[in-house]
Amino acid sequence: AAGGLGRLVVVGGSPDTRRALGALSGSLELRLIDGTERRTRAEAMCDLDWADLVVIGGSSELGHKVSNLYTREKSATPVITAPRRGVEAIAGSVLEHLRRRAGSR
Repeated sequence: AAGGLGRLVVVGGSPDTRRALGALSGSLELRLIDGTERRTRAEAMCDLDWADLVVIGGSSELGHKVSNLYTREKSATPVITAPRRGVEAIAGSVLEHLRRRAGSR
């Protein structure tokens, strides 16, 4: 939240990772998307419109049909990819994104 994020969408990750993220959310609003279940373009667009940042869980339980809904759509919302699995990798990717964003101002 200190970095200006209020709403975060995480796409993919194992059920345990999504549970752990949900437990850590604090003041951050989260949408945790199961990357193995069917998702529509309209649902993805709604997530993109809602979020301040979307994180794609790389190397995780995630179908390309789902991830492509977020990475191929035109949106003002930044979409980043966590290069590894797990809560630590997702959190690290968010922090790196915030550092880069702060450095470009």
